[in-house]
Amino acid sequence: MIHFSFVPLQKLDLITLNNLEERYEIEDVLSLSSSDELKIIVELLGGKLDKSPFENLKEVDASWLITGLLNPICENEFDSFYQKWLGLTGRDNNMDEYGQLMCFNSCVGKLNQATHKVVLQNAI
Repeated sequence: MIHFSFVPLQKLDLITLNNLEERYEIEDVLSLSSSDELKIIVELLGGKLDKSPFENLKEVDASWLITGLLNPICENEFDSFYQKWLGLTGRDNNMDEYGQLMCFNSCVGKLNQATHKVVLQNAI
């Protein structure tokens, strides 16, 4: 599994991104199989991934910026969204998967409030 951190920032700040303690406090993490799955989840929520200008970030293998607002999934539409996600990715249907997507969906509002939505592929 690859851990992707979603970091909401008001300004593109390398100091914050390289301060692991500060970054851990504001990030939300999804465990995915590939950057292809990352692209799928962002696009399902209405956003687009662009390569970020950052290089040499601590504990990071790759980074992106999300452009556009992400659309949170309403509670009554979540099961349909989840089934679409499973169909597009071939991921296992289990409580861990459901729970991580439900949790991530709850952080979409926080990401949308940020001027910059940064995604980091953690080097683990």
